[in-house]
Amino acid sequence: MSAPTQWHCYRWSGRTADIRDAQRNDPSQPVPPNRVQEWLMKPRSMRQATYHSLPEVEAWVREQIRAVEGQILGGEVLSSYDQQAAGVVSIVQSTADHAANWTRWLRGGNELVELAVVGA
Repeated sequence: MSAPTQWHCYRWSGRTADIRDAQRNDPSQPVPPNRVQEWLMKPRSMRQATYHSLPEVEAWVREQIRAVEGQILGGEVLSSYDQQAAGVVSIVQSTADHAANWTRWLRGGNELVELAVVGA
């Protein structure tokens, strides 16, 4: 696979108990897929942003993490947004499929937030 020229960014939150594998595997269903790189096959409306540089991707991830910090189950303190965002970008750069996600359970324990970045 050649190096991507753009990165698509996705954010989803919701109750995972309501999602069946058949929905995850169906490209027309607006729920997270089973594999990160399959986000590209999901409805375009699920795409939050597209960037042409990794610094832009990192800034987007950092912003999304900041937005949910107070909602994370167990009150996890995210000491470094920069480190976590850089970690996602590092995975995107180092994997053959150029895809990574960041997932946390939200308070109440029945909702999840998932950020995904997929190079294309």
